[in-house]
Amino acid sequence: MSAISYSNILLGDEEILSEIYLVATKRIGRLVVGSILIVIGILISVFDISLGVLGIILILVGLYYILRKKKVKEAYVGAYLLTNKRAIEIELKGGMPRIIRSCSLYETTPVLRHVRQQSETTWKKGSSSTYQEESGDILFLKDGRIQVEFDDISSPSDMLKTVEVLLKSSNVEEEGGS
Repeated sequence: MSAISYSNILLGDEEILSEIYLVATKRIGRLVVGSILIVIGILISVFDISLGVLGIILILVGLYYILRKKKVKEAYVGAYLLTNKRAIEIELKGGMPRIIRSCSLYETTPVLRHVRQQSETTWKKGSSSTYQEESGDILFLKDGRIQVEFDDISSPSDMLKTVEVLLKSSNVEEEGGS
């Protein structure tokens, strides 16, 4: 990922603590498109013999489309930013970030939702190791309403702990400075 400048959306003393990019992939089912081309090619060949060459070409293109290597185009379309002051959902168009939603961490309550655990065990000669991965959502709520939602992120518990530590440290600083 090339470096994206967030200078136009960050406040003066705001620092990014966590950055999660949202990726969109362009996927058209190769099997579906190839199959449609093959069926059309067969129908053309069967019903109109004079267009048999066109039918054969469509069948070959359909087979090529199914059998070629899959190239998935990925594009970064957005990001979730957690700063020392805000939770921000950003849209990226043409490399320029635009805030969709944001909220102050100090005015909201972060809550975990839909936490999912996945575990994978690998076996090597005489031993095994288990790797667990967590994913889920973090909601930033104010008066019971969702202000910002970080959807389907990895390690949401870790991010929630980061927010809690940040809020506790700011409370200690405020109380100590009085």
